[in-house]
Amino acid sequence: MAHVIEKLRQDHEKVAQLFEKLAKTGNGSASGREELCRQLIAELEAHAEFEEQVFYPAVQKAGDEAEEEVEEAVDEHQEVKDMLAQLASMDVEDDEFLELVGELQEAVETHVQHEEDDIFPLAEEELETSEATQMAQQHDTMVKEYMQQHAG
Repeated sequence: MAHVIEKLRQDHEKVAQLFEKLAKTGNGSASGREELCRQLIAELEAHAEFEEQVFYPAVQKAGDEAEEEVEEAVDEHQEVKDMLAQLASMDVEDDEFLELVGELQEAVETHVQHEEDDIFPLAEEELETSEATQMAQQHDTMVKEYMQQHAG
C-alpha cells in the first residue's frame, strides 16, 4: 500500500513535468500552452486542497514546530493560489504569461523544498503507517473527484 508522502511526492513530480512542458512551448508559441496551463492549475489546486484539508491537520499534531511549518506552508499555498488566479485570467499568448509561469514555478519549487525538507520528516514521525496509507487513499479519491469536477 502506498504512503501519503509517496503520493505527495508523485504530485510534486507531475507538476515539475508540467512546468517543463510549459517552458518548452517557448515565446511566441501558444501551441498546447492553454491545455498545459489548465492541467497545471488543476493539479496544484487539487494538491493544495488535499494538503490543507487532510494532510496538514494530521501533521500539526506533531507539536509547535509542526504548527509553524504548516502555517508557513499554507501561506505559500496562498501565494501560489493568487498566481494561479492571475494566470487563469491571462491570454496564453501574452508576453507576461511565461514570465508569470516562471515566477509560479519558483514559488512552487520553494514550497516543495520546504515540504520535503521540513514537513515530510515531521509527518513521517507523527503518522502511523495505517493512517498514512488511509490518507494516501483519501488523496487519490479527493484528487480524482477534483479533476472530474474541474475537467474541461
